[in-house]
Amino acid sequence: MEKDFKYFDEIEKYCEDKMDDAEKADFEGRVLVDPDLAEELELYKKIVSGIKHSGKASLKNKLSQLDGELDKTSGFKKEYVKKRQIQYSLIAVPLLFLVVISYFVLHHESNNKIIAKFEEEDAGIPVLMGSSANPKFDKAMSYYKQQEYDSAIITFKQLVVVRPTDTLYYYMGICEYMKQRYIDAEVDFEAVVNTYKSGIIHDKAEYRLGLTYWKEDKIDQARKIFETLTSGGPYSNKAEAILKVLPAS
Repeated sequence: MEKDFKYFDEIEKYCEDKMDDAEKADFEGRVLVDPDLAEELELYKKIVSGIKHSGKASLKNKLSQLDGELDKTSGFKKEYVKKRQIQYSLIAVPLLFLVVISYFVLHHESNNKIIAKFEEEDAGIPVLMGSSANPKFDKAMSYYKQQEYDSAIITFKQLVVVRPTDTLYYYMGICEYMKQRYIDAEVDFEAVVNTYKSGIIHDKAEYRLGLTYWKEDKIDQARKIFETLTSGGPYSNKAEAILKVLPAS
């Protein structure tokens, strides 16, 4: 979860019931087809729920203290304490929410900057339009090279149905990763790693699977991948460097 709340304003508006019927229907329809939006909505709900829970506990303790003050005061002082009690209630929960959101965003921004140092570009396979035995693959690869990742994914998937290969799953995974759909990228890279046990594509997919787990904060799974890669191969040095900066699980 770039999981830095891309849809924050929209989700907040939806959860606070500030959308009209048309906006609400459109939003709910997009949640069904957009895994990023659905995931972010669930995360938002969990964070707000946690804040409400901890906020209520904190407020309860503070308000209990204020109730004690009320018992010792009267008249103007008692009314003043009541006003302070209300002010605290109005300020505490939004402030706590802001602190948690700020931590979440800063943590992921910092994490993404570290991961970016280890990401590598894959130029793809040369396209020989007009003289290729597989023009549909060339079309998909052409989309990939032009960074038209959604179009590339559609074409790669059509090819996978006919004849699945490690190459198809690998480039589908890269496209999903570039679109920040890390759950889908994970599935594609795992298909390569678990089905095709060796080869250049296997090594590339395994390395990118480790980065994908890291993006998803699946630190234990990421560490296991990178520890495996340190045993030798083209990604041994990078894997060793990553293990030095990989956060604790």
